[in-house]
Amino acid sequence: MPALYERHRDELAAFARGRVGNGPPEPDDLVQQAFANFAGVQNPGNVRNPRAFLFRIVSNLIADHYRREPAL
Repeated sequence: MPALYERHRDELAAFARGRVGNGPPEPDDLVQQAFANFAGVQNPGNVRNPRAFLFRIVSNLIADHYRREPAL
């Protein structure tokens, strides 16, 4: 998992930053939460494309945030 984190954290943070700016939610927090969620997957070895899976997690976390936050 550390190698996966090192390999993808910057591009995941850039992706998140492109969607939410500097927050909230904080892009780095989204990346950390995505990896925590990935670590909780029952059989992470069965994930065919971990990079795509992580991007989907970040997208879902952003969507969840905006669903919870009232529109301004």
